[in-house]
Amino acid sequence: MNCPNCGKPVTAVPDEGKRTVECPNCHYEVTVKQTPPSTPPDSTATNESFIYCQKCGTRNNANNYRCTKCGEIIQMEQRQPAVVVTDTMGGWIPSQNPKAVWAYYLGIFSIIPCLGIASGITALILGIMGLKDFQEKPEIKGKTHAWTGILAGGGFSLLWTMSILIALAFEMAE
Repeated sequence: MNCPNCGKPVTAVPDEGKRTVECPNCHYEVTVKQTPPSTPPDSTATNESFIYCQKCGTRNNANNYRCTKCGEIIQMEQRQPAVVVTDTMGGWIPSQNPKAVWAYYLGIFSIIPCLGIASGITALILGIMGLKDFQEKPEIKGKTHAWTGILAGGGFSLLWTMSILIALAFEMAE
């Protein structure tokens, strides 16, 4: 690069991140255009992939959304991290969706007359919440458990409530 004032060569070190350099001959402030290199200089040395910021030339990891130095957006789309599902139960119990699991067990326990109404209503609410969680993130599973909680919990709480109301009606009729 040459100085626009005196025409003498000016050297700029791109790693310093400076935007201007003083000409050693005439002391004129020369604006340095920083263009990222077309290939990373040490790309053969590592297996990692890098991306260079168009604004400041800083080397960033390829999965960065913004530049680590200037904050400029370096990728138009932010990459979604890979979802790692650790299903230790073999798919039988949706351990990633605890609301659906609780709805399932409370729905089953709502068969018991003493616990029926309270556990049934709780199973109904948790089942709906677990179903919403499943719809947002299908990889967490639990759709069947949530529906079991909704149907069993809602059905048995309704059954026990109706049984109590019928018993009270007969009691009052006597």
